[in-house]
Order: sequence, then C-alpha cells, then structure tokens
Amino acid sequence: MSASTGRTAAGTGRQIRRYGAELQAAIFEAVVGQLYEHGYQGVTMEGVAAAAQTGKAVLYRRWAGKDDLVLDALRHFAGDPGKAPDTGSVRDDLVDLLQRMAASTTTPTGSAVRMLLAGTRQDPEFVRMVREKVLRPRTELIAEVLDRAVARGQARPGTSSPLVARTGPALVLHHLASEDAVISREEIERIVDEVLMPLISPR
Repeated sequence: MSASTGRTAAGTGRQIRRYGAELQAAIFEAVVGQLYEHGYQGVTMEGVAAAAQTGKAVLYRRWAGKDDLVLDALRHFAGDPGKAPDTGSVRDDLVDLLQRMAASTTTPTGSAVRMLLAGTRQDPEFVRMVREKVLRPRTELIAEVLDRAVARGQARPGTSSPLVARTGPALVLHHLASEDAVISREEIERIVDEVLMPLISPR
C-alpha cells in the first residue's frame, strides 16, 4: 500500500510517518482489535482509524468501506489455506483440514472471528461475503479430498458437492460461535467420525 500517515509520538508532538507493510499491519491489527471488543456491528472506519493512529482518509484511499476493510484483514490473518492433504485415508485428511481451521482460533484473530460470527447474523450480505472470500478456499480443499476419496472407493459418488464440503467447516464454526471456546482435536474427530464419515461412506 503506497499510502502513508502521520501519528504523534507520545509526549513529543513529533509526527512519525508510516508506509507500506508497517501501516497496513497497524490497520489490520486495529480491525481485529475492534472486532474483538465490539463485534462486527460496532466496527467503524473512525474507530479503526483511531486505533491505528491514522486518518480516515488513509483508509478510504484503499477500502470503499467497512465490509471491504474487514474482509481484507480477515484474509490477511487467515493466510494461505495450503494444499489438500493426501495421506490415502479420507478420514485422516478431513481431520487434518478441520484441525488447520481450528488452529487459527487460538489466536486473537480467532477470537475476533467468533465475535464477527456472533455479530453478523442479521447481516446476510456480509456473511455471504465472508463465506465467499474467507471460507470458500478452505471448503474447496475439502472437496478435493472428497474427490480423491470417491476415486479410491472410500466415498460414494456425489459426496464432493459444495453442500457436503461445507458441512465440516460449518460444524466447526457453529461450535466456536456457540461455545466461545477453542475446539479440541477430540471434538474435530467426533465431527468427522459421527457426521462426515457416515455421510460420505459408500452405501
């Protein structure tokens, strides 16, 4: 990001200029902090600017509004979903993928995501955007695992549909939104063993 901003150094009145990655990191950290403290509905461009010690004009030079900014921050902290595992066992591959998703919930960003989920239930358009931009790349990995399982005869045909691929992540996110706690590996294995495997296993 080419924009820069000045902030007042505490106790000196001196302006410190921030550029590029340093400025972006401060803004994204401010977004996560605002989500954690206020939930999505309480996030404002003004609040993010104040927390990042920058101006609203700096934010609006890159992001059209709150939705775009929050999604960009979530994508940044979510990181690269990586490649689909291929251990030869569909059960182990599914546990691995859901464990990756759950691992991110141990971070401050994960806590913010829980607040986000709780705060956007009445905002269907934003929920759709989160699913499309943040969750979809991860469900596509699950679909890839299921495609391989079908080819190996470990899963019945049709189980790599988007509906089936979303089931595991949806249950993980439901747990996080309702329990407000880190999901354990044992719970992930229960989701796979008690829900996903019966759903996909050959008849």
